[in-house]
Amino acid sequence: MKTNFTLHLSVCITVTVLSSLLLGCGKASEKATEKMMEKAIGDGAKVDIQGDKMTVKTSEGEFVVAGSGSASIPEGFPKDVHVFQGATITSSMKMADGMQVVLQSREPMAKVRATYVETMKAQDWTEESVMDAGDTVMLSYTKDKRSAVVVLLKDPKGTVIQVSTKLD
Repeated sequence: MKTNFTLHLSVCITVTVLSSLLLGCGKASEKATEKMMEKAIGDGAKVDIQGDKMTVKTSEGEFVVAGSGSASIPEGFPKDVHVFQGATITSSMKMADGMQVVLQSREPMAKVRATYVETMKAQDWTEESVMDAGDTVMLSYTKDKRSAVVVLLKDPKGTVIQVSTKLD
């Protein structure tokens, strides 16, 4: 069922973006989008869109996505998972079993990478894998029964940082 939930959420995000483009802004389009998403998700889903923040509640849990206007570190985000200092939070997401934060830093990717490697190690995370494709780097960590993945993307403005955590 969790695979279906993830698939439905992907569909919902697509529907949200398309609805915003097709219907425009305002409460009427938010309500119409909410209803379309609730129907697409099924499972008695309740969708609430408030500006650039969307909350989806189902029997499997809650999924919250916040855009750059209201994005912040999700409540309960693990204190031992590094959030790059000075970076701007562009979006965040909280799900039943994990969280994700997307940041934009003006720092070069090499500096951001070195900082993550050092700070995650200092917080007793075990580096499980590293994938380096030049302009994209993925660092994978585990600690106890948790995991964290840091994806770095080279950007003309510096580095885009995506930090995802999966709770036990």
